[in-house]
Amino acid sequence: MREPQVREIDGYKFEVMPLGFKAARSAFVRLTKALGPALARAANAAPDLESLRTSAAQMDLVSAVSELADRVSDDELEWFADTFGKTTRFSRTGEQWPYLTADNREALFSGGSLLLFFRWLAFALEVNFADFFEWLRRAGDGGDHGAGSEAGEIASTRSTSPEI
Repeated sequence: MREPQVREIDGYKFEVMPLGFKAARSAFVRLTKALGPALARAANAAPDLESLRTSAAQMDLVSAVSELADRVSDDELEWFADTFGKTTRFSRTGEQWPYLTADNREALFSGGSLLLFFRWLAFALEVNFADFFEWLRRAGDGGDHGAGSEAGEIASTRSTSPEI
């Protein structure tokens, strides 16, 4: 299992421990169902930063964000917050590190701290799915799609078990 990662966001330190396999798999399925179509639309709308300068691309991007809002319910968002909150500790002073339970999220993210919530959630997603996001980035750049990687090597290794 990978080690927890710590990041300071808006004066708070967040320590995120990667989820176990079953929980990560479940979160990944939910994430791709929610974000997949909207991310595909956004990528098609603006394949590079230069294309964002056109009003048509900007409208397509707004449409993608709107689609995302249609796909992700408050219950779905709370599921992600609960799931990643169980493996996240936080601190402002570095002395106490409580878990990011529902009550702690309510206290920490209220009063105009919604952006802090989404920045923490993005960090938790990054900790848990960094390899996948890196693979997507490389695929988008036309780079290596996994050949030679550990996963590629596993997939291409022939079994030495006797045929049944």
